[in-house]
Amino acid sequence: MYAPRWLFLYPGLGLVGFGLLACGLVLPGPLRIGSVVFDVHTLIIGMTAILVGTQVLIFFLLAKQYAIDAGLLRMGPKYHAFRRLVTLERGMVLGGSLAALGTLGILGAVVVWGDESFGPLDYTQMMRLLIPAVTSLAVGVQVIMASFLSSILDLKVRQP
Repeated sequence: MYAPRWLFLYPGLGLVGFGLLACGLVLPGPLRIGSVVFDVHTLIIGMTAILVGTQVLIFFLLAKQYAIDAGLLRMGPKYHAFRRLVTLERGMVLGGSLAALGTLGILGAVVVWGDESFGPLDYTQMMRLLIPAVTSLAVGVQVIMASFLSSILDLKVRQP
C-alpha cells in the first residue's frame, strides 16, 4: 500500500508498452525474423498485455486514491493535477468512445462475414479486425467501471 508505483504503475506501464509494441509490429501483417513468423497469435498476446496492463494501471490509480483518502500517502502535485483533469464524465467519454469503437469493429466483422454469405473467412485478416475490436470494447468497459468506482471512493461518509 505504501508503494503503489512499484506494485501497480511500473508493471502496468510495462505490460501496456510491451502490448503496444507487439501489436504495432504484427497488426499490419505477419512479421518474419529469419525463420520465425510472428502473426495473429502474437497479436493476441499483445492485446492481452494491453488489457491486463490497463487493469493494473487502474488498480494503481484506485489504490493511490484510497491510500491518499486514508491518510497513508500525501497527494503530490502531479496526482492532484491528474485528479482535477480526470473526472467521472471524462472517464465515461473515454471509456464510451473505446467501447463504441470496439463495437463498430465487431459489427464491421459481421458485415464482412455477411458479405461472404456467413461462410468461411480469411482467418488472419478477420483476427486482425476482431482482436483489437474486442480489446477496445473491454478496455472501454474497464475505464467506465473504474470511473464509477473512483467517484464512489470520493463520496464522503457521514458520521452519526
